[in-house]
Amino acid sequence: MRRVVRFRLKGDHVRDDTSHNGLARLLTEAGENAILRGSDEGKRAILEGWPHSEAMRTSRCVTDYERFRVFRADGFRCRYTGDLLVLPAYLRALSILWPEVVPYHPNWKSDETHEAYWTHTASLEHIAPVAVGGAEAEGNWITTSMARNQVRSRYSLEALGWQVQPRTPLPDWDGGVRAFLALLDTFPSIFASASGAYLMRWQSIVLSTLR
Repeated sequence: MRRVVRFRLKGDHVRDDTSHNGLARLLTEAGENAILRGSDEGKRAILEGWPHSEAMRTSRCVTDYERFRVFRADGFRCRYTGDLLVLPAYLRALSILWPEVVPYHPNWKSDETHEAYWTHTASLEHIAPVAVGGAEAEGNWITTSMARNQVRSRYSLEALGWQVQPRTPLPDWDGGVRAFLALLDTFPSIFASASGAYLMRWQSIVLSTLR
């Protein structure tokens, strides 16, 4: 026997509740309107209440110099949580020294890369995602972890319930910058690895910025 499901007919107004729960109700109401009024009515509910925003493209690329300046200005701390983060190149240097202890995969395969690369690597984040119109400019950049950067994607801060915290650098935390430079001086064989050029570039960036 066919199951009969009864829905209450929704009004014609465009839903103005853009909270997470409000949008969840919009999605279910779209299906209910499609059943009661026809497919076009269900489609219209989503087109008017939650239209899809196509990703925007930009030719502007953030340089590693710019990344490093933001990381330093933010004190190598996540601007959402205040968590301490490390210079990406420092963690890579540790992986070269101890590949079995701090494994790293060039494509970041999760089963071949140490968890610290996601939880403790500093990453440049856009307050307003570029994909939905945010500017590729310093005023729109903050520091967060790679994990939070990936979770954030194109979602708004409001949708995730996140807030940007003020900059609060700590005098005893530099994200491993001094240790990074010291490691390169102490173990120059690191430069002979496949990541040698990457580390040399970051060494140059750090030294030129600190001067």
